This record gives sequence, structure tokens and C-alpha cells, in this order.
Amino acid sequence: MVSVRPFRGFLANKQLAQKIISPPYDVIDSAEARRMAEGNDVSFLHVNKPEIDLPTTQDPYGELVYKTGHKNLHSWIDNGLL
Repeated sequence: MVSVRPFRGFLANKQLAQKIISPPYDVIDSAEARRMAEGNDVSFLHVNKPEIDLPTTQDPYGELVYKTGHKNLHSWIDNGLL
């Protein structure tokens, strides 16, 4: 049997929301995400397209990408961005 549990949602910090919000991960490729997030350390693309923080030779589906996204998300939560 499937177990469905509620989870806590997050909103962007109001003062930074315009810098944080980004397009959904599945409508842009990695190269476009790199360009969009360039110079913006608080773009949500660092969370939902974390391969942009790694060398371009990195497999975008490799374990390191998912670990980087996890680290970025929790860092943002801890620092009040979300």
C-alpha cells in the first residue's frame, strides 16, 4: 500500500523573491540554466539544476548532482532564503 504524507512547503524570502524564482527545471537545458544563473547566487536554478555548479563534463544525472542540489536546498533553508 502506498503511504502519502504531508510535507512542509517553502516560500522564497520576500525581499529576494525576484532573484530567487526561476523557470521549471524541465523547460530549460543545463547550458541555458548556467547562463540564466550567471552572477545570481540565489537563483533557484542552483537547487533544481544543480549541475550548473559543477564542471560541464559532469553527468547531469550523476549522484554528485543530486547531492549538490540537496546541499544547496538545505543551505538556502538554513540561511533564510526559503
